[in-house]
Amino acid sequence: MFAEKTGNDFSKIKTKFINMREFGKDKLIISIREAFISFFNEGFRGHGSKILSISCGKGDYEKLIFKRYENINIVSTDIVDCMVSGKDIEYFNKRGVWNFVKVKPEKELPFENETFNLIFHNDTIEHTRKAHLFLKEQFRVLKKGGCIILGTPNLLRIANIAKIIIGKLHFPKKISNENLYTSSHHIQEFTQWNITSMLEEIGFEQIELTCCFFGFNIFNIQFKKYPKKGLGKLMAHYLTFCAKKPL
Repeated sequence: MFAEKTGNDFSKIKTKFINMREFGKDKLIISIREAFISFFNEGFRGHGSKILSISCGKGDYEKLIFKRYENINIVSTDIVDCMVSGKDIEYFNKRGVWNFVKVKPEKELPFENETFNLIFHNDTIEHTRKAHLFLKEQFRVLKKGGCIILGTPNLLRIANIAKIIIGKLHFPKKISNENLYTSSHHIQEFTQWNITSMLEEIGFEQIELTCCFFGFNIFNIQFKKYPKKGLGKLMAHYLTFCAKKPL
C-alpha cells in the first residue's frame, strides 16, 4: 500500500531526482527502497526508538535511515562478521547509536522479549530454512504496537515464470559466488499469500503490502512501478510488507 507523499508535481519531480541520485538508475532498486522508506516513515516512532536490522550486510538500509533521522538506536545483526565499513560505522554513531551483533543462523535471537520498536530486513527470509521460526523470533523481541518491515523477491515474478515454463526453476537456487560473504542461495521463495499467512499465524496484524516493479529487470524495463491489481500485482518482482504486533 504505497503512495507518494509529495504535495505537488514539482516536489514529485524533485523527489524522483533525489532518489535517482541516491539509488542509481536501477528501477527495481528505486522502487524497493522507496517502498521501504515509505513504510519506515509510517512505522518509526521518533526519538528513543530502538530498531533491529536483520542480516544487515554492508549496512545499505542503515545508511538510508541515518541520512533521514538522528538520535536513533539501531542494532544490526548478521550471521557473518561485520561487513559495515569503519567509515560508515563512524557516520552511524555520529547520527545516533549503532551496534553490531553476530547471530547464529536458524536459532533464537539473543535479545529479551519486547526489546525493539521496529524490525526490518530485505532479501533475507528467502535464505532461511525455517521461515516461520525466523518471523516468530522477531515477533517475540518486538514490543507491543511495534512494526516489522520485510522485503523478499516474489516467487511468481516474470523471470521465474519463464523458468517454470522451460523446467529450469529449482531450489535451492544459487544467486552469487563472489566471495565467502556474498556466495548464497535462495533456499525457498514466497508468494504474497505465503508471507501473509505466516505473519497472520504468528500473530501480526494490520498487514500491508506494496508490490514493487512489474517489468523485465534484466533490461531495466518497467511497466508499472507499484502494480495494485491484475497480472502486474501477481507477477511483480518484489514484495514489501509492513505489519504490527498488537497492543
